[in-house]
Amino acid sequence: MKPNSPVNRRIAWLLAAIILLGCGWLRWLCRYDSGIPFLPGAGSAQWIVYPKPPDATPHGAMPIWAVFHRSFRVTAVPTAAKLSARAFKQGVVRINGQLVDSLVLRETDWKTRQRSEVARLLKAGENEISVTVSNSLGPPALWLSLECDTQTLLSGPDWQVSLVGAAWQKAVLASEPPAIRPGNQLFGRELMISSLRRTWPALLFILLISAVVIVGGDRYLRSKTAAGAQGVDRLAVAPLAVLVVIIISWIALFCNN
Repeated sequence: MKPNSPVNRRIAWLLAAIILLGCGWLRWLCRYDSGIPFLPGAGSAQWIVYPKPPDATPHGAMPIWAVFHRSFRVTAVPTAAKLSARAFKQGVVRINGQLVDSLVLRETDWKTRQRSEVARLLKAGENEISVTVSNSLGPPALWLSLECDTQTLLSGPDWQVSLVGAAWQKAVLASEPPAIRPGNQLFGRELMISSLRRTWPALLFILLISAVVIVGGDRYLRSKTAAGAQGVDRLAVAPLAVLVVIIISWIALFCNN
C-alpha cells in the first residue's frame, strides 16, 4: 500500500476523528457526569474549599461536612434576587438563618446549577448567607452566585469556612494547589523539575532507543514494500509522528504533576 494512497489518507482522517471524539467525550464526562469528581467552572463564581493541608494517608469513605459563611450588605430590600449554587457533593443553603427550601443541592446532580428566588429572605442592611456542604469521597466544595438588583455576591476567597466544627478559616480556591508547609509528611519531597534533572539521561536513552526501533522498522517496511513483499500493510500514520504524539503526551503529564 502506498504511503499517500487514498486508503491511507482515509485511515489517517479516521484516526484523527476518533481522537477528537474521544477528547470531546472526556470533556463532556468531566463537565456533566456527577460520578466524576471534577469541579467544572461556570461564570464568575469560583469553587472554594477549606484550607486543609495535603494528606497522603489513605482514608475510608466517611461523610465530612463544612460550613461556608459570608456577610454582606444591601442598601434596600431587592425586588429580585436570583441564587445559583452547586455543592460537591450535597448541601443546604440558609440566608439570615432561614433555610432556602426551594433550592436542593443533591448528590445525584451536583454539577448542575440549582436556582431559586430569595429576595423575600433578604433585608436592608447586614445579611448573612451560610451553606453546609457534606462529602464522603473528597473535600466539601461550594460554588455560589447571588445576583440582586444592584450587586452580585460570588463564592471566592473572601468567604469564611469551618470544617467539621473547627475554627473559622479563610476559604481558598479549589483550583489553587494547597501549600505544603514544614511538619507535613509531604514537605521536602522531590519536585517534578528536580526529578527531571535527575532522570533525564535515562529518559533520553529510552527516547533514543524508541526512535531507533521506529525508524529502523519503518525503513524495513519500506524495503519490503519496495521489493514487492506480500501481506505487509503499513499504518497510514508515520511511526515517527506517533512517537511525537507520545512525547507530547508525556510532556503534558509532567507539566500537570
